[in-house]
Amino acid sequence: MFVPVHNRLSRLTALEATGARCREILSALPEQSTSSSSSAGAASPDLSSAASPSALPCSSSWSFPSLTLLGTGAAAPSQYRNVSGLLVAIRKDLSLVLDFGEGSLAQLYSMCHSWEEFLSVISSIRVVFISHCHADHHLGVCCLLEFRAAMFPELLPPLIIAPAKLQAWLRFYDCRVTRIPHRFRSTETIVCGLPETSREVEKNEERASAFRSMSHLLGVEAGDLRLRATPVEHIPHSFGLRVDFEIPASDANSRKDLSVVYSGDTRPCRQLFDLARNATVLIHEATFEDALIQEAIEKRHSSLSEVVRGALDCRCANLVLTHFSQRYPKIPVLTLEAGGDAFLVSGNTVEENAEKTNGKGVDGETRCTTKAPVTVFSKQKREGDKDPMHILFAFDCMRLPLKHLQELSQCLELLPPVINQLFASE
Repeated sequence: MFVPVHNRLSRLTALEATGARCREILSALPEQSTSSSSSAGAASPDLSSAASPSALPCSSSWSFPSLTLLGTGAAAPSQYRNVSGLLVAIRKDLSLVLDFGEGSLAQLYSMCHSWEEFLSVISSIRVVFISHCHADHHLGVCCLLEFRAAMFPELLPPLIIAPAKLQAWLRFYDCRVTRIPHRFRSTETIVCGLPETSREVEKNEERASAFRSMSHLLGVEAGDLRLRATPVEHIPHSFGLRVDFEIPASDANSRKDLSVVYSGDTRPCRQLFDLARNATVLIHEATFEDALIQEAIEKRHSSLSEVVRGALDCRCANLVLTHFSQRYPKIPVLTLEAGGDAFLVSGNTVEENAEKTNGKGVDGETRCTTKAPVTVFSKQKREGDKDPMHILFAFDCMRLPLKHLQELSQCLELLPPVINQLFASE
């Protein structure tokens, strides 16, 4: 359909205004060193570049630690969203991959400014976590392993943490297709209780090792890295993961604890939200809009407001929504609040949704919550908590520096009216 010139001008004007405001917010951020491995005299990163999809993780312009969304769509690639893929860059020499669907390697390459920078990212990948055995979450892994081995044969192969049944596929590929050097560890071996029940975990020597230094496993200093998994409600052998690590604080003599929790595919479930309690950021699937809650239940996925309310309950600081159904090729169907700048998700309470889940809420119990609408690209206040939870809506090739998620959420709050213009029917 032909788009009138005045409509195009309106979109460009909205983009320009939002870009100017985002630059103003980012320019006000305090200067901080990029990573624990940076030299004392290194220049501070260009934060506006760090927030840009085209910024490179391992280059001097990259802010550490950070999240890079390689794919934010469900099931199959579309024009606007690739399948699941996430890179957690802790330091220049230490990154983790959380799922790596088909095309993720190309997504990563497209975000790099040069071949050297791309190779630097690849060499930094020490751990690959696969949440479950659906193909859209792991078909890119073999390409990654093959390419990394070809470029860096001297490096210790990545540690693959995945459901045990995936090991047979990797062995077959390695023997019958091409060599993909790797080391495998079943996710079941790092499934553990929460900190208050960790004594029970220590009874099992294999599981207890998940609490120890991982330096010997990864071939790089990673003494402060901890991985914990929990079963989630999707297909059998599906898991969510929590990554805990430390970074230098503003005080040179102290350290700051950060944590990233990744849901994989799941219904909202108590064990995942318990794992995410007080986390720095929770990356959670939000496959369906609330109008399709019944389909979400049948396919064992999550709807938007279910995830937001669960995240509020577990008091994580930031929530990133991802894994959207490809029926929404650009953005899920959300409503623009009259006179406002925030998209609204359904105002259904957990109790109302519980009627569609045989009387059970996200934690297995029926309970009432406020009917206040849930907003995306904004902040949600919690009862008895002065600090709101920041909600970010994921897009492919979005890079999120963990030190500045609160400031970035201010930028994202400006986007709904622009997206409303850009994603109009064409």
